[in-house]
Amino acid sequence: MCEWWIRAPVGKRIEMTVTDFNSGNYDCNQAYALFNYAGNNFHNSATYRLCGTSRVLVRTAAEQLNVIFNGRVATGPRFTATYRVI
Repeated sequence: MCEWWIRAPVGKRIEMTVTDFNSGNYDCNQAYALFNYAGNNFHNSATYRLCGTSRVLVRTAAEQLNVIFNGRVATGPRFTATYRVI
């Protein structure tokens, strides 16, 4: 499991583009990514869960973004993303 806590200067937001995501299977309990737009813990309504294969654009409401990638399967899960401050 990998976790990133991304912070921007006060008054700015974060835009993350997931350019390649593949959980290796479609079991969201084995491999997934979590994005929390509010920079909080992952157990609230500001959390988005990604599994399967996807590309996605994430924009925060404030200056914080928390991301977790969990790839616990042997079939080659991958996660590639870029971000910028806006």
